[in-house]
Amino acid sequence: MILKTLTQVATVDAVIHSMFKRPKVAITSDYLEKSEYSAFPHFILRENYLEAVYKSGGEPFLLNYFLNPDDIFKEFDAILIPGGNFDISPEFYGEAVKSDTVSLNSKRTDFESKLLKNVMNSKMPVLGICGGEQLINVLYSGTLIQHIPDEIENCLEHEQKTPKNEPSHEVKVVEGTKLHQITGKTSFMVNSTHHQAVKNVGQNIIASSYAPDGVIESIEHTSHPFMIGVEWHPEYLTTDEDKKIFDHFIQEAEKYGKTRKNS
Repeated sequence: MILKTLTQVATVDAVIHSMFKRPKVAITSDYLEKSEYSAFPHFILRENYLEAVYKSGGEPFLLNYFLNPDDIFKEFDAILIPGGNFDISPEFYGEAVKSDTVSLNSKRTDFESKLLKNVMNSKMPVLGICGGEQLINVLYSGTLIQHIPDEIENCLEHEQKTPKNEPSHEVKVVEGTKLHQITGKTSFMVNSTHHQAVKNVGQNIIASSYAPDGVIESIEHTSHPFMIGVEWHPEYLTTDEDKKIFDHFIQEAEKYGKTRKNS
């Protein structure tokens, strides 16, 4: 009985040790003043963001806004900026609000901006999803389309009505980009749930894929090892390409983590 108990303890220790050998991925949470869940402020995020990181070999950590961005930079191996039901204030890219569809979440944007500014001059891997992609572009002095139907004639339905874990439209991938290298494809299907998009790419940022209507679907930094933004939601792992994006993200996090710990 004692031997069995010791074996169980050793097994638990091994699992814990293995878990913390994984690269640590910081994921920012969404923030709501109130919702059906609570009339008081709360942090919230869909489980599949964390699950996608874990399935690819990373250890996900959900961040709150009370944390110091400097400490996050020192303690983690990668950052994931997820999407959310809000928009970045047009003031960030020198515009006034042009559409009544624009909805802000200033507390979240301020925190994520400070966090990303801390890592912009590092080699820490960054994956921006939907609003996260848009934030990367804006912080590098790019601009956004405030509401796609207002600016793109005969545009696709980028806010799909079908379940979000189903593909909605094709994207064409620019050959030679990191996205092309990661996926090995020049086109594939993605889901779609956004009403804004990158307009003018920022400094040292390039578009790496496009929707059939010309909307930019992904961006990447030209010299950073892994700073990629995608407009769709790969955390649903709808396609093999989605899984490859997360796999590569975690591989880069592991490389960065080894360098960080040895420096």
